[in-house]
Amino acid sequence: MERTPLRLLITNPKKYSELVRELRKRGVPLSDKHGIVVRDQDLGEDLLSAIGGLVALSLGKRYFEEISVGIDTNTSNKLTAVVVGDGEILEWARTNLESVYDYVRTALRIYPHKKHVVGIGAGNVLGLAVFERLHPYLKEVKLVNESRTSRRNVFLNGNYPEDVIAGYNIAMRAL
Repeated sequence: MERTPLRLLITNPKKYSELVRELRKRGVPLSDKHGIVVRDQDLGEDLLSAIGGLVALSLGKRYFEEISVGIDTNTSNKLTAVVVGDGEILEWARTNLESVYDYVRTALRIYPHKKHVVGIGAGNVLGLAVFERLHPYLKEVKLVNESRTSRRNVFLNGNYPEDVIAGYNIAMRAL
């Protein structure tokens, strides 16, 4: 889905700089001349939630119907978490077993949504460890067969690393 540019009219330079950094990281186009105007009063107190709302707004939404987080369990405690909103990659990050819960919890808090699910690749022992780490705190956690998830996906625009493609496919299978 094509994203509409945002035109940031923010008076606080520090807040403006942080917004630009976070929105660019999430692939939101910014413009000085056209697009959806965003002012200070549109942000509220919680900047992270504002960023998630702006990502949704750039996609023409007030909220996402479904947020799915796919976690590709690589080797040696290396995880790739991919946040997918209504079928589109919103963000991705590399994390580890110790910080995966904080990452998932923050991602689910950032993006406005109706429902969510977390899919974890069950191809190795690390997948079970991630499941055991998340399941006590999150209801919608599923182990997902990660067979053939690293294959290219024709629905993804752009070039993503193999583990991000796997995380996306895991997120979609969890739905």
